[in-house]
Amino acid sequence: MNSFKPFITNDEVKLSEFIKSISKEVENCYFLVGFFYFSGFKEIYKELIDKNIKVLVGLEIEKNIGNIFAEVYKLKQEKNLSDKVIREKFIDSFKDFVNSSDYFDSYENQEAFYIFLEKIKNGTLEIRKTRKPTHSKMYLFERKEKNLGFSPGFLIIGSSNLTYSGLTGQNEISVLLHDAVYYNGAKQLFDEMWEDSVPIVSEDNFEEFKKRLVEKTWISVVPSPQLLYIRALHEYFEAQKLKVEFLPSQITENKFYDLKYQLDAIERAISILNQHNGVIIADVVGLGKTVIASAIAHVLRIRTVVIAPPHLVENWQAYRFDFDFQGRVFSSGKLEEALDFVISDESEKLIIVDEAHRYRNENTQSYATLHKICQGNKVVLLSATPFNNRPSDIFSLLKLFQAPTTSTFVNKKQGDLQSIFKKFNEDFLNAERNGDKRKIEEISSKIRDIISPVVIRRTRLDLKEIGVYREDLKVQGMMFPEVEEPKLMSYDLGEIAELYLKTLEKICPYDEKPKFKYFKATRYKPTAYLKNFEKYRKPLTELFGTENFERSQENIANFMRKLLVYRFESSIYAFRISLEHMIEATERMIKWYKSGQVPIYKRGAIPDPEEIFNEGTYEEDEIPDESREALDKLREKGYYFIDSREIRKSFVEDLQSDVELLKEIYDEWFGNRDLQDQKLIHFKSNLRKLFREKPGRKIVVFSEFADTVNYLHEKLKDEFPAVKYTSKDSTKANREIIRKEFDASYHSQTNDFKLLIATDAISEGFNLNRADVIFNYDIPYNPTRVIQRVGRINRIGKRVQEKIYIYNYFPTVIGEDETSVRKITTAKIHMFNFILGTDTKILTTDESINSYFAKEIRELEKQESSWDVEYLNDLNDIKTNKPEIYEEALNLPKRVRTKILNAEFNGALIFTRKNHLLNFELVKEDELFNISAREGLNYFKSMCSHKYDKVDKKLEEYLKLFRNRKPTDSVRLSRAEREFLSGVEYLISRNFDEKNYLDDLRKVIKSLMLPKYLVRQGNDLIKGILQEKIGFEKLKKLIPHEYVKRMISKFTNENREDAEIILIEEFSEELDSVN
Repeated sequence: MNSFKPFITNDEVKLSEFIKSISKEVENCYFLVGFFYFSGFKEIYKELIDKNIKVLVGLEIEKNIGNIFAEVYKLKQEKNLSDKVIREKFIDSFKDFVNSSDYFDSYENQEAFYIFLEKIKNGTLEIRKTRKPTHSKMYLFERKEKNLGFSPGFLIIGSSNLTYSGLTGQNEISVLLHDAVYYNGAKQLFDEMWEDSVPIVSEDNFEEFKKRLVEKTWISVVPSPQLLYIRALHEYFEAQKLKVEFLPSQITENKFYDLKYQLDAIERAISILNQHNGVIIADVVGLGKTVIASAIAHVLRIRTVVIAPPHLVENWQAYRFDFDFQGRVFSSGKLEEALDFVISDESEKLIIVDEAHRYRNENTQSYATLHKICQGNKVVLLSATPFNNRPSDIFSLLKLFQAPTTSTFVNKKQGDLQSIFKKFNEDFLNAERNGDKRKIEEISSKIRDIISPVVIRRTRLDLKEIGVYREDLKVQGMMFPEVEEPKLMSYDLGEIAELYLKTLEKICPYDEKPKFKYFKATRYKPTAYLKNFEKYRKPLTELFGTENFERSQENIANFMRKLLVYRFESSIYAFRISLEHMIEATERMIKWYKSGQVPIYKRGAIPDPEEIFNEGTYEEDEIPDESREALDKLREKGYYFIDSREIRKSFVEDLQSDVELLKEIYDEWFGNRDLQDQKLIHFKSNLRKLFREKPGRKIVVFSEFADTVNYLHEKLKDEFPAVKYTSKDSTKANREIIRKEFDASYHSQTNDFKLLIATDAISEGFNLNRADVIFNYDIPYNPTRVIQRVGRINRIGKRVQEKIYIYNYFPTVIGEDETSVRKITTAKIHMFNFILGTDTKILTTDESINSYFAKEIRELEKQESSWDVEYLNDLNDIKTNKPEIYEEALNLPKRVRTKILNAEFNGALIFTRKNHLLNFELVKEDELFNISAREGLNYFKSMCSHKYDKVDKKLEEYLKLFRNRKPTDSVRLSRAEREFLSGVEYLISRNFDEKNYLDDLRKVIKSLMLPKYLVRQGNDLIKGILQEKIGFEKLKKLIPHEYVKRMISKFTNENREDAEIILIEEFSEELDSVN
């Protein structure tokens, strides 16, 4: 003993080592401490197994999950609490510590816990709380033998608490006192304080301690695999239930129904919003996304901004009134007004974006403005087709409410959101180029799994297959009509068959480089004729924001050729209008070329040069001042001008060839000939037949083109009572007529029209369920479009129609000789493939085309069945039929674990929560994988029939692997972002006045939060600032500081919590346990 110095600092000698060294001489221990962490007991428990210990805790301390006595003093300060209540609350806090901390994942720490319990049970460990707070730390060790001329024991006074840090981990100053007078005085003081203290745990209340704590911690529970599966289902799917006053029927005074699937969506969406600040509601058309979003707005009771297509604004105004939520509705064309409203005060708002897929391109100004609107607010995105786009499009939607580098719903161990979607996009583009459908489906499936925490999507199939939804709809009398497979409508080309073939060959020849004259769409690709394209690559790239501008113009030209074919097939009238416009546009380009300047514009019409130049042809330096001013105004609008001398002469030659060809086609069709419209004749005949079969029916006719809609309406209205709808017809009065005529749920109904002829402008926001027939008057090249159209009729509600019939038009020839049939069929298939692409080259007949459509639509419907149907059914079945088992699963402690025997591999499945994000992590073959919820729940379900036992020591290694895996650091800036960042950092280095703003701007550039449009525009402004051509205020106007701050607050507040373990299944290949 004489080797120890009187001061113990945890440097040369640690207090824990000293205690161990004297343990053999000691019989009783008396500890007065401020803190008592279990880590302190664990440090010395082996040496204290046979000792009698009294611990008196005396200090109010900071809240820390590692301190099992964290709340004791705080509880005592609460008025009117008895010692019993304090004791019970302490025990509960101890239980929460065990179930929340990873401290006891260690087998050694578990052993210490069992000793801790045994000592309480046998009366050799008691813990009490002082009635008054004390900061003192005093350790008394009473010797076994007291008459040897020594002090009765050892006394240590100092700064060390009964914690790992106090005993071992950090520098402390404690003094060892040997004198009997000090020891006896300290023991007397301890005894006095002990008598006047609150008993917490001892032999006397061990049964209570055991019942309230031991039996409710994972350490003493070994649940069945079935209970773990049920608990996993509950954790993943359950959300807080709506109060009665928040049900749609209550909010709207019974104008809307309380449908179970909608209530679940409202509850889950609110939960997702609270966790992730945004949610994508992607229910298919007809299931009531607007109802769900409106109910959310009412429940949250915060100012709401709705952004909707112009023709839906009135609809949303009605929902705002019905659902009684505060805020305003803005047309998608008035985003700047919406932004002004949002930033008018600093309160958090709810942003609802209807038809959100319109904002999938972050290179546009409208996207950038919407991004500004969404930052710092909760966001609800509504879209029935969020998955029918490229991965980059989906990423853009997520970026409206998520920070790409610190996403709240992506496990950081997988990488960040940006890097994940960058890889998805690269793989998708490769698969698309290679026509690899299987790979595209695989990528789509992975994307669905990744974003599932923020997406709510149900289909009609889900409502049929999920038992509780099916029964609820049945009870409420809600159902869907049966949709018949689409039928191909064939018509005889008659006398125009040869002209049809001839025209088609001129527009889209079979050979890629035919020897005869054909339509090249030259006017749309002037850069293809540049003598030296490299000379203009940089300015064109900077102006139009793409490095593949030459390819982009070629794509536009091909698109215009396809468009002409498409309109040619749609209707004679649409074809005529297109020919007139293309002739005019091509002649205008010839004029420009001859004027000496060739304009390039990314999209839209190019003005007539005669409006710019008064007369003649000018060289650049000869242009009159008034004409130069007009050119400058065009440049400000985004036009770029190239000197005609820089372009090969073949450009104007091909322009003239296109004009001649288009005029030739025009004269053949619309000259002196009075051609019969065979398609219209056939269509009228079919309408008459359908109305004879069912005189009271209503029919909806869809066309891609307003010109065709106008033409059909004009030709049909005298025989069939018809109303039409295009974007130009979207007046309040016209919408009212259509609702009265075609919406079965509308409060006021009329019966003046049998036929509705419309473009897809009506595919959004209308219920047309009084109709039972849909005609696609054009080739429905996109099967998804057909489903969206049918969704206007196939609505949730009281059944109006038993069946829905779909008819698709496609030209054919009937009764002609075999050679003519073959020629027409070949031409049709070529046209179809020309527009749709190479995937359909196998189509050779009308029948195969019809089969193609039917198959594609079936596949889409099949794929729309959600992955979670079977799990929701399992959960609802257990809740309904086995409530006692469900309740038992809910009462399982957190971090509970079981070992599965006879598994296929050794490893573990760890189900965790971090920042509300639920993760499934699989340890297999000494590697850790993040798996999807679909895979995780499947593992839990598949183990339900296995034998099980208590986990073994191998799990400790699996958990170390789980804790030690480092996040993937893979953030990469694009070239534009690197250039922007470099410019900002250069301004900072020059001690620019706006250093705070620039520092914040640098942070958001690095976080990848800025839309590409703002990055590109910001780059241009930085260059102007550096060249002193523009003022700094333009940059702050483009990217305001308040907007930047809102983004910073988003990514600095995310991903701060440690992952919390909910459940663990250890997998063992053993047939029987060796525990």
